[in-house]
Amino acid sequence: MFRGCSHRQSVESLGPRGTQRQDDDIGTRRTEQLGARLVRVAGAAPEAVSFAAVEPDGAAASAGVIEGDVVVTVDGASAQGDYVGAAISYLYTRPAGERVRLLVRRGANDEPIELGLALGE
Repeated sequence: MFRGCSHRQSVESLGPRGTQRQDDDIGTRRTEQLGARLVRVAGAAPEAVSFAAVEPDGAAASAGVIEGDVVVTVDGASAQGDYVGAAISYLYTRPAGERVRLLVRRGANDEPIELGLALGE
């Protein structure tokens, strides 16, 4: 499990039907730190989360993330199945400037990525 993040906390941070709420300042700030939005992959088995709306000059793009990359692990912990909500919450609650290790699935290949979260203004 992710340190500092319970499953209950991650579910509460999600909007209707498990989608990330886009209407609050905290969600906007977190998206800016990542330089991308995280979305649940509909119909995936196991359930998964992927990167969407990757900003060309954002932290995710700088680390090599491309839109559609599916997150397999975050700092060595599973980000699929029952852990999707926890993975989203973990990524959105890391402090600015922190680095996280991701394993993303791009097509048939798994790619390791180290993502440094952008510093807030």
